[in-house]
Amino acid sequence: VRTNGNGNGYVDAAAAAVVVHVWRRGGEVRALCRQGQTVTDAALLGGVAQLDKAVRELGFHAHRVRATGSSPARHAFADALHQMGARLLGGLPSLGEAQSVRLVLDARLPDVPWELLPLDDRPLAVARRLARVPAARLPSSHTARGRGSTVVATGGNGLPGVMREALHVGRGARLVHGAAATRASVVEALTTRRVVHLAMHGVAAPEAPALGGVRLADGWFTAADVPEQVGAEVVSLAACRTGAPPSTAGSAWGALPSALMRAGAGWVLWTSGDVDDEATADLMSHFHPVTDPARVPQYFGRAIEHAYGVQGTLARLLPFRLSGGRT
Repeated sequence: VRTNGNGNGYVDAAAAAVVVHVWRRGGEVRALCRQGQTVTDAALLGGVAQLDKAVRELGFHAHRVRATGSSPARHAFADALHQMGARLLGGLPSLGEAQSVRLVLDARLPDVPWELLPLDDRPLAVARRLARVPAARLPSSHTARGRGSTVVATGGNGLPGVMREALHVGRGARLVHGAAATRASVVEALTTRRVVHLAMHGVAAPEAPALGGVRLADGWFTAADVPEQVGAEVVSLAACRTGAPPSTAGSAWGALPSALMRAGAGWVLWTSGDVDDEATADLMSHFHPVTDPARVPQYFGRAIEHAYGVQGTLARLLPFRLSGGRT
């Protein structure tokens, strides 16, 4: 739950983008950078067990920030994030010259918040135009693109940020909420609109990822409900745990983000864990409106930068991920 407290047109400067491949080899984390046909920075980034421990510690510190907001908790989180960034980005000096970065990540690795790792004293998604590219090959999509925007919101009294977010994001867009926020309305939006934003509760099913999804007025919308062809260029999932959970089943089947991209969505903004209601509303209100889908990584970086400035910590932004940028 969300808690209180045109086929070739997606990549900006695709030819100049540095593609970072990170994979698991036995108990090691390996990486290389590729720009065009040039491969650099073939590196060992450490052990899988050590990285898993670091990810868990970072999550613990983020929880402390959300629970207490204390200065020691914020400093501990910032230190842990800095150490993780130094360990992972320190072995990839090619990123220093990059403008656009695309991440191709092994799903067997721990869930690293690459978007927030510090580079040049800024979160990576702020310092560089960053997005994750699915490792699985996606079919070229010739889906006719939609027009306009739709916001679908189902929050209830327990999530006041949802409606505030929906009203802000929905300015100039079609707003669907309450009893009208059904699976049919989401399918209609995904097939006919250019930008679709979903603000609601979400749930993950680690051992059956296809059953995880977002809650609507008439039930759950899961990967199985995604239409065969998605016309939306940008889909933002403002709910808890909308991505594939870190499990064997999650790696095999994926969840809403991978289903949406397989069906033709160009960019999907999703979450890897529980998200804070007000922090999510703040982030999404500055991510939207998306007027140029080719610049989605810049919108995402701008939203993170703003939210960081307001909140004074990246802890509440830890679960947010951006995937897309297919060439």
